[in-house]
Amino acid sequence: YIALSHCWGKSTPLVTTTESLADHMRGMPLKDMPKTFREAITITRELGLEFLWIDSLCILQDSKEDWEKESAKMSSVYGNAFLTLSASASEGCEQGIFQPRTVYPGPPVELRCNDSNFEPIYVDYMPENTVFQEPQTTDARAWCFQELALSPRVLVYGKEMLGWLCDSLTDVEHGFVKEHYENINPPLLAPRLNPEPAKNPLENSGSIFSLYHHSRERERSFSRWASMVNAFSRRKLTRESDKLPALSGIAREIHLETGDEYLAGLWRKDLSHHLLWNLDVIFAGKGAEWRRPLSYRAPSWSWAAIEGPIRMDLR
Repeated sequence: YIALSHCWGKSTPLVTTTESLADHMRGMPLKDMPKTFREAITITRELGLEFLWIDSLCILQDSKEDWEKESAKMSSVYGNAFLTLSASASEGCEQGIFQPRTVYPGPPVELRCNDSNFEPIYVDYMPENTVFQEPQTTDARAWCFQELALSPRVLVYGKEMLGWLCDSLTDVEHGFVKEHYENINPPLLAPRLNPEPAKNPLENSGSIFSLYHHSRERERSFSRWASMVNAFSRRKLTRESDKLPALSGIAREIHLETGDEYLAGLWRKDLSHHLLWNLDVIFAGKGAEWRRPLSYRAPSWSWAAIEGPIRMDLR
């Protein structure tokens, strides 16, 4: 199956409720679906798959019990998906996945150096944001963070071009390619949870999640979690109470892999370091604000008790 990662936008998309569940189980006319859903169905069909998971349709939106049960399964939903479609350029469900973009006069020209070991270069009209270094719409949304971090493969429909992200490489339509065999911190999207690829990918037969607390990589593991929290804290939520649930899928996989105890956004084995988080007043940028949430969601010693950018040292 394919999973969809998208922004709902200001209006509520088509949703499944306890009242509409029976009707939706019988079928939903395409004409009643928002544009993003229709285009996700088109992509799914073109790729030869039968099933598509969409959060607003697959979780009962008026049932707190169903929402809590299903939101706790995000690591399984996105981690086991054949592919995740990221509607990165769309600000809402009615905008669709296929966004209008500038048409350039021709494809890039590849230049290779015959007398050296340099990688080939591409000569072309240079659009802004070729390697997705500028934020896409989904980059500001907290729920989208773990959806992409948990997914083994992501097809990104960006503002300017398509992008591909998996454990092996980042590949962008306009010619940028980055293999991850030597560098497991790809420049595109959320930090990856999946294991560092072996020199020969066929040799990598371990658990699909091996992020945290390998005995020889403890410091790097701490830095990875700290990096995730730093990036996550800058993202926005429609409901403040979703702060920890929106990261719970990643936390669940770390707990299953390590057995470490999760303490409201911190880990017991690194607790002495995690407690040293602080407000990111240096790198947060103009307009950043910090405040307590309107309702309690975490103890005061947790970074999740603050609304606004925070920073854990990467050490």
